[in-house]
Amino acid sequence: MSYQGDARTILIIGEGLNAWFSAAMLAKSLPPTMYRIFVKDTHDAVNSDNTSQSPTIIARPHIFRAHNVLGIDDPMLAREAGARPIHATPVSIKGKDAFLPFGDYGAPYLGAAFNHHWSKAYQAGKARPLSDYNLALRLTTVGGFLGKPLDGLPVVDYGYQLSRQGYITLLKNIALKAGTTVISEAISEIKAKDSVTIECVEFETHQVRPDLSLCFTNQNLSEQEKLKPLDTCLNGYYVDTSSSLSGLSLHQLQNCVTRLLAYWPDSAFTQTEKLELQRIHLAEAQHVADMSTLLAQGPDAAIEGSTLARKCQAYANRGVIPTEDYEIFSKAEWLTALSMSGLVPKHYDRLVDRVSVDHTAAFVNQVSTNIDRLLQRPKTQGAV
Repeated sequence: MSYQGDARTILIIGEGLNAWFSAAMLAKSLPPTMYRIFVKDTHDAVNSDNTSQSPTIIARPHIFRAHNVLGIDDPMLAREAGARPIHATPVSIKGKDAFLPFGDYGAPYLGAAFNHHWSKAYQAGKARPLSDYNLALRLTTVGGFLGKPLDGLPVVDYGYQLSRQGYITLLKNIALKAGTTVISEAISEIKAKDSVTIECVEFETHQVRPDLSLCFTNQNLSEQEKLKPLDTCLNGYYVDTSSSLSGLSLHQLQNCVTRLLAYWPDSAFTQTEKLELQRIHLAEAQHVADMSTLLAQGPDAAIEGSTLARKCQAYANRGVIPTEDYEIFSKAEWLTALSMSGLVPKHYDRLVDRVSVDHTAAFVNQVSTNIDRLLQRPKTQGAV
């Protein structure tokens, strides 16, 4: 049996979450009369008893953009995937449990970031530990949740902890309802013409002639050798989103699919388009690798001249956190990781010295006072 027709054919290959997130996003974004989407789930995480994957998924606040496309709201996510809102993502810093916050450390003042004011007050013995000034971290510590921002408090956002099985099922149902077709048979062979064009993907009893073949993965797929043409052919696209950090595989997957739509080809990428997609993804993956190295091994593991070394040196010298192109993490997350890794800035922004130490301390400690008051309120009045 051969799937053909006037509509362009898209074949998506991936395991579980990767397959169904990308399928749902494309099915809801592309005109259904112009495209036929086929999905080969190489690992049916919904029905598998495989325990190598965590039963839960962390979704960073970035996921709201995708959910707007997919028509997923909070009640649906709670009902179908057991969603629990979170203000920080769990990490391990040199083997100790910690969190990276989805929120800031207070507002800038006098042209300088909040952490510079804190540094001046802390050096004078007039401030508490830095983590006391982050509402997201404080809420996470007490198990609280803030659904909307409040005046006088640092900006805070939220993501989710989700049931992996429930979330995949939800995405699969959305994709199927939008017209996606499931292929249950194993891949036999991917046939390519002159290593330039994928002509046919053969399964056990039939074949698909895709105009575009996509593979999003964060595992060593059993078909990995067969999937090599996806990396070399212009009508193929292979992306590895693997990460040891919670929530980052899903975050990178979402970015890849969103960029894919922005660079959407007619029937195949040009070499320029494909190289640009790969370049951006590699830049993002490098930032994730930098954060992983910092958390697991500390600043001393940074390679001289690397982006991580530049961040560590700039922060240790001046309390500054350089922003890279295609950055994944917020400055608040980097500030948390750098400070909890033992780095203490030698200097702060001199704009802070426009006012006295007492004035600075008063400004800084008003933030922690406001957080303290919020956390002391009954749950119906603030923290939920």
